[in-house]
Amino acid sequence: MRQHLLADFLPTARKECDLRGWNQLGVTLFSGDAYASRHIFGAAVTGRAIEGEGNKAPIAPQPNRHVDHRDFKKPGRPRPSFGVCPGATNSMASHHAANRRLRRDDAYSLGARHDTRPNYPSVVYTQLRSIYPQACFFCAQTPREKLAQLKYFFWRKAEERRKFNRSHAAKKVDKKTTT
Repeated sequence: MRQHLLADFLPTARKECDLRGWNQLGVTLFSGDAYASRHIFGAAVTGRAIEGEGNKAPIAPQPNRHVDHRDFKKPGRPRPSFGVCPGATNSMASHHAANRRLRRDDAYSLGARHDTRPNYPSVVYTQLRSIYPQACFFCAQTPREKLAQLKYFFWRKAEERRKFNRSHAAKKVDKKTTT
């Protein structure tokens, strides 16, 4: 059985970067998923591609966005830019069941916690400009993640249509008249 080395995984903490001897970071990736070095996770694919080009790419999986942005500051400011990987699943599908009932768990989160993934992770994670105003940000998605994002936008439009249909004006127009 092969023993796994530290270099087999991308670092997720500053201590792991220090163990590798990384003083200056290349691109820090923020992910909507817990870190897994698999081909279906955009952060892992993007991180490996950046590492293959000779840059250093630590990953901050599901950073806590509620308190004081501490998780965003942990890796430190990278030399060129930050990358945002929204996640392998649609955030709405991770939060809600088919009839919009809230889920109790999230399959792609550490400990299956349902509250670690934000809605619109690309938007939420790029709001880091308040912490690092001079930094450059890019959004990296696998085709599967792009499809999930499109489904989310479709879901939002459907939600707006339902709100309109629940309004009194829509009900008056939709009523059938009996003759």
